[in-house]
Amino acid sequence: MSRKNWLLVLALVALLALIAVACGQTAQQESAGTGEQAGQTAPQTSEQEGATETEAQPPEQAAGEVQRVSSADKPEGCNSCHQGEYSLANEIAKMAGEGKHVKVDVKGPQDCLQCHANNFAQKLHTAHLSGAENHFVTNYGGACVNCHVLGQDGKVVVKGLTDAGVTTVTLETTTEDKATEGCPSCHVKSDAEHDYTLAAEIAKMAEEGKHAKVDVQTAKDCLQCHSNNFAEKLHTAHLTGEENHFVANYGASCNNCHTLGNDGTITVKGL
Repeated sequence: MSRKNWLLVLALVALLALIAVACGQTAQQESAGTGEQAGQTAPQTSEQEGATETEAQPPEQAAGEVQRVSSADKPEGCNSCHQGEYSLANEIAKMAGEGKHVKVDVKGPQDCLQCHANNFAQKLHTAHLSGAENHFVTNYGGACVNCHVLGQDGKVVVKGLTDAGVTTVTLETTTEDKATEGCPSCHVKSDAEHDYTLAAEIAKMAEEGKHAKVDVQTAKDCLQCHSNNFAEKLHTAHLTGEENHFVANYGASCNNCHTLGNDGTITVKGL
């Protein structure tokens, strides 16, 4: 083969080598770019998505639980919340400055009773549970146990106004309303073996020697004998005991049985 032909062969080989090297680099760059893009856009697995959603949700929402409030959380009642800038003295002074209250020195709920002995409950219920923008409802859930405590005798009293020697019961309640009609919403008969109507409940108690045999259809019938201790009897029955159906299944919520009147009076639904 002539020298000229050899030179042509060598030139072709060199050209093919350069082309091969260039193609290899391009392939590597495209592969790297594809890998980076895949890393950026790779979809999450179902486990990753579930973990992200769980972390993003507040614990109570993720668990699906209704928050319970304990009567032990605010042991001093009024003064547990009304501190510093929001002390009772400052609140009354502010109201006096707005022409909504007379100027008086108030340090605790007992001082309020000097003038409001006859309408104490109505005044405080209206202030704490009504109004479009209510701090107590928004920040404390409007939970009754923040202010009230249950005595072993079934009486519900204001914290800080409990008589000396009274033993109280710690309650954990929700603020749900699962009984829009009160007693009839829960005391129903689903079938022959599950009759929880008031008539059936009283008949059962009578058989056990715990109640007289009487015809009871509604809560109003109970007042015929229990007009003086109606609240105490029902509070004890619904809020105490180790295995209490109302506490376990209805959150021991006061809103199941009670409603707030326009005048601030708390009444029993249906009465």
